[in-house]
Amino acid sequence: VDVVVKLVIVCGVLQAIAYLVLLAAPIIGIVSYADIYNTLRESDEFIFRHDPSEGAFIGFFYKGAFHLCVAAVFLVIDDARRNYWLALVVMVAIALTLTRGLMVGLALTLVVGAVVAPKRHTMVVLSALGVILMVGFGSLDLLTLASRPTSDSVRLDDLQLIWEQVSLEMLLLGNGIGSTIGSRERIEMTYLEILFKQGLLGLAFWGSLLAYNFMNYWRVRSRYPKRALALLSASVFVYFATATNTFLTGSIGMSIVLLVAVSLGVLHRYDPTPLGVPESSQTDPPRVPAEGGSRATT
Repeated sequence: VDVVVKLVIVCGVLQAIAYLVLLAAPIIGIVSYADIYNTLRESDEFIFRHDPSEGAFIGFFYKGAFHLCVAAVFLVIDDARRNYWLALVVMVAIALTLTRGLMVGLALTLVVGAVVAPKRHTMVVLSALGVILMVGFGSLDLLTLASRPTSDSVRLDDLQLIWEQVSLEMLLLGNGIGSTIGSRERIEMTYLEILFKQGLLGLAFWGSLLAYNFMNYWRVRSRYPKRALALLSASVFVYFATATNTFLTGSIGMSIVLLVAVSLGVLHRYDPTPLGVPESSQTDPPRVPAEGGSRATT
């Protein structure tokens, strides 16, 4: 479990640093904004908020930025890996993508973490941080005047198309996974897409994964309060971010949800507490038992 958390954090921090260095390159004269814009625009994976001809900041969105938020969750909550300075670096990178879904999703995730946190101190810290992030991200978004008219109009059109086809059969079972919404097979508002294609039955299935993670969290939170909370929060973030992008039903988000499910399952299954040693003195995550059947302890 610790290795999984460490890998997520390392990858997220490295990606944040690479993004910030790329944004700083034009400022120190290494490359121009136009060169960055023209090069990355050749791929559909990068979405820019401004055209460099406008003379404005050109922060961009890349789906891999999703992992920045997951890394930030672990850096803020997980006591074994907590590092507020690295968390600050990662959050600055998130803010400069000017992506509302990621920014609001991260803030709401910390608020939910505060609600289910077992300790009052953790509740206060996460609540305050969530509110600060919400205000800070929102202010930055307004100051930079990020342009999203096309994105907003497409979402409204998708909503209207789904509304026009609402029926009892659609609500219960959906229209089928292969059905299209207008001329598109996938839309950004994933939960509406699931409802349209798979109905309430499909929404219940995807929701059951989150419910499973909550169930395992309650089972292990007394032994691993911060580690379990960090894992659960990573899963919760996937569901918040999925409201505006196709994370959960794609490999990016689904991998995090399944990693959390397995990790919480491991924490629940293996008790590292040696006989006669109080559970409160055990803070590290468990290791998988050796092949001979004996349980390795930390």
